[in-house]
Amino acid sequence: MRKGLSELIQEEISEKLIEKGTIEISKENLTFITDTIIISVMASVNTQFSIAVHVLAAIANYKSAFTSEVLAGSVNANPVFVKRVLVKLSKARLVTTTVGKSGGYDLARSPKSISLFDIYSAVGPPSAFAIHTYAESKGCIVSCNIKEVMGEVLIGTQNAVENDLKRTTLADVVSKIKSKSK
Repeated sequence: MRKGLSELIQEEISEKLIEKGTIEISKENLTFITDTIIISVMASVNTQFSIAVHVLAAIANYKSAFTSEVLAGSVNANPVFVKRVLVKLSKARLVTTTVGKSGGYDLARSPKSISLFDIYSAVGPPSAFAIHTYAESKGCIVSCNIKEVMGEVLIGTQNAVENDLKRTTLADVVSKIKSKSK
């Protein structure tokens, strides 16, 4: 039977802990810890860009500043996570922040001047895919060359994704949202 990602990570963590002899942990606790790590990493890596586009589209669509709590309600996500995304957008100067009773987040520029690439760059997204880091098997031609070949594929794929994002603005996204809601 094939092992899942969670099981493989659990085994690796168990081996490292046993090697070092530094900690004793039950299998149940280890399962919880590794599952939590996997979910947390996957959630933050895979959704920050779409959450950033979501909150900016909401601000652009309603032409109003909103608190992180209100925006989190639109996303239906944890306000702390949405706030982290908003901080990145603020550092990239895509949103402005107003403090106080009537404070919130607003667009720093017009939706027509914010490309999806601007948003993508702001949240520090992962590459389109990753290349494994296992050592080469010297007797295998595939093993000795796959990383270089896949590196070239990755560069081409990443460039294609980024070029497409540069052509699409936040205003385009809002327009598509409005046309689908009719």
